[in-house]
Amino acid sequence: MKTKSLVVIAALAAFMGIAHAEQGKEKRRAKGPTPEQLEKYDKDKDGKLSKEEKAEMKKDKPAKDKPAKVKPAKEQKPKGEKKKKKDAAE
Repeated sequence: MKTKSLVVIAALAAFMGIAHAEQGKEKRRAKGPTPEQLEKYDKDKDGKLSKEEKAEMKKDKPAKDKPAKVKPAKEQKPKGEKKKKKDAAE
């Protein structure tokens, strides 16, 4: 009974793995320009983008807004603050 259960579980796991792999293939993006990009930027209509055509496409691409990395400022105490505490203790 245990071996039959293990075989069934293994078969289901294998089937689920195959199904998941097939689903992932649809999401993969093909390399190269899209048909819309070829239509817009392929000046010589050879089906490929030359260096100049790629440069033009890159120029038209909007820049991603990346926030600048800013480190938080350290709180600085006034220089005379330590002396005041000593004077107050006396």
